[in-house]
Amino acid sequence: SYLKTVEGNRVVIVPIAPANKAYVSISPRIKANIESFNRILEENADIYLHAFENLDENIVENLFFEDHHHINADGHKILFNILKNELVARDVV
Repeated sequence: SYLKTVEGNRVVIVPIAPANKAYVSISPRIKANIESFNRILEENADIYLHAFENLDENIVENLFFEDHHHINADGHKILFNILKNELVARDVV
């Protein structure tokens, strides 16, 4: 896999954020599509960060702007802390 063979570098993959209820209501297949794509990323990554696993449903509902796709300011703060902790725990940074 290309992602696992970038010479001299470690490729870190951050998965796509989970769909909130509003996004699923307007695009019923989005949750399955995100999960499928994230599995592909995980299978091909050198380092896959499980950034969004076990997030409280209330947090997921409030991560996004009104487009249900882009992470808002609070979502970026949450994501930063999750990623920082996971990267430190894996001795990546």
